Amino acid sequence: MNEKIKKIIHHGFSYIFFSSLINKIINFLCNSAIVQLLDKEDYGIYVYAYNIISFALILAGFGIPAGLLQVLSEHSDKKAYSKLLFQCGTTLAGGFNIFLVIIVLLGVSIIPLKIPEAKLYVLSLACIPFFDTLLASQLIYMRSMLMTKQYAFANNINAICISIFSVLGAYWGGIYGLILGKYCAYIVSIILFAYLFKIPFFFTKVNVLKKDMLDLIKVSLVSVANNGMSELLYILDIFIMGLTIANQEVIASYKVATLIPTALTFIPSAIITYVYPIFAKNRDNRLWLKVKYRQLLISIAVLNFCVIVPLFLFAPFIVNIFWGNEYGNIVLIFRILLLNYFISGTFRIISGNLLVTQRALKFNFYVAMFSSIGNTLGNILFIPRFGAMGAVITTVSVVIIVSIISTLKLYCIIYKGESAV
Repeated sequence: MNEKIKKIIHHGFSYIFFSSLINKIINFLCNSAIVQLLDKEDYGIYVYAYNIISFALILAGFGIPAGLLQVLSEHSDKKAYSKLLFQCGTTLAGGFNIFLVIIVLLGVSIIPLKIPEAKLYVLSLACIPFFDTLLASQLIYMRSMLMTKQYAFANNINAICISIFSVLGAYWGGIYGLILGKYCAYIVSIILFAYLFKIPFFFTKVNVLKKDMLDLIKVSLVSVANNGMSELLYILDIFIMGLTIANQEVIASYKVATLIPTALTFIPSAIITYVYPIFAKNRDNRLWLKVKYRQLLISIAVLNFCVIVPLFLFAPFIVNIFWGNEYGNIVLIFRILLLNYFISGTFRIISGNLLVTQRALKFNFYVAMFSSIGNTLGNILFIPRFGAMGAVITTVSVVIIVSIISTLKLYCIIYKGESAV
């Protein structure tokens, strides 16, 4: 039995890891090409516009895709019932997203932006949350049903679609072409996956136990709060730069500095993508958790260290090769963000996700609230004084504190038998 489990973990992880690696390489090359195709000012405007839409993406689907991952993983042995539960969830998410798109359109039409040129781009991007949730739900379904090969394949096809359509769009039509390309990529991927993997979406009649729907809604509500406040760590900095500095070139430089450190999150994300359903199914097996968590933490720490060292040492060369002398001022920020990735990718991301498998939802909510408040206050205080470096100081400080708190809590649950509540 142990050999069988090892074999499943080995093969399943290899599919997801290498799929995520290919995915991130494709996305990185795509983003680098877009940086080269758009001039620095236009790229800064686009980044600011998409940053505003990112706030809507936090609420997209009302957290139901994340809730589906937990609930479907717990019902993965009941395929037919899981499919019905999935249909109910995606229907609720779709209905909420229609409401969300309307709110975005009305809000941006009424509220003036600090960078006025971004307004039409934000309006053009308003429907992104709707399509993003549909695609995310498809991928979640594959993850929860342990369709590892299909998930890996879908991830790469989606990355290829986004890259091809986005780069061609940016080349032929600038920012508007880029936005149109993103929509085309979403539509092609969603239709293709629905056809290839027979993934259902909306239901015509309810045939799901009330307690399971209430459980899904409960987990989803907490997830949207937790994930939302965690996501603020990545988007508040650019938003506050837009409010306080309103300089497109500073925004562009900071965004480019984050491209590689952000892309590296595929490492812990790929690992947690595969192990999450397994940890969720074994959440009451303390002996298993003690052994597997220790192995997981050591493996990720070693891997992350080996990845960031060469990137840190050759930072000036990397910046010049991919983005040119125009972005030569980002080397210091780039190096600090690499160190930030090591801390976040080794501790914060892993512990945060595994705490959810233990149903430590309330604890994660408080941690996420602290992250959100700390990040907001830090950015407001430091960005006007230190510019992009102020955002870096805030991000690193919050990540260190949250990583310590979350890792200690997970340790107490697994090794000390402390309650997750």
